[in-house]
Amino acid sequence: MILRKSIFGFKSLVTAIVFLMIGFNQIAAQCPTVNIPTQTFCDVQAPTISSLVATNNGNGVRWYATATSLTALSAGTGLLNGEDYYADDNSGTCGTRQRVDVIIYRTPTGLNFQGVCVDNPMEATIADLVANGNDIRWYNVPNGGSPLLSSTILSDNTIYYADQSNPVTGCRTSRLSVFVNVGVVP
Repeated sequence: MILRKSIFGFKSLVTAIVFLMIGFNQIAAQCPTVNIPTQTFCDVQAPTISSLVATNNGNGVRWYATATSLTALSAGTGLLNGEDYYADDNSGTCGTRQRVDVIIYRTPTGLNFQGVCVDNPMEATIADLVANGNDIRWYNVPNGGSPLLSSTILSDNTIYYADQSNPVTGCRTSRLSVFVNVGVVP
């Protein structure tokens, strides 16, 4: 009789453990998955929480400011460059939240006034202008338009505009305005 109770008790314990493992795996299987831990954007996209990407595994995706925050961020909350955000499901009970680091590419850096001194004004070209960033392109308009060739002759007292690209997604940033003065050396 004692042996039967022990075996029955053991079977109950094993059944309970299996049930808990299956139940836990089903809950964990519904937690979102982050496949891209660093997500990049361009400032002109005005990225928000809804721009972040995580795989919904069945119970939705909610984003939090920290790994332990109790309040989810709203979909329209703007993303901040250099910040990290954490994915959880709609229940907020996934345990360890998956982290996403955000990089937002902005206007390239450079001086807003640049002087170019040459012997002949026809020698001053777009290639003489300086801006720092990824894949810099120069334009003669603040928005839209086509990139200028590096051989384009600069016009004195003119504003030119430079943007850069996000090396991951290829999107283009807002533009740096540069007032150009072409000086001819006597």
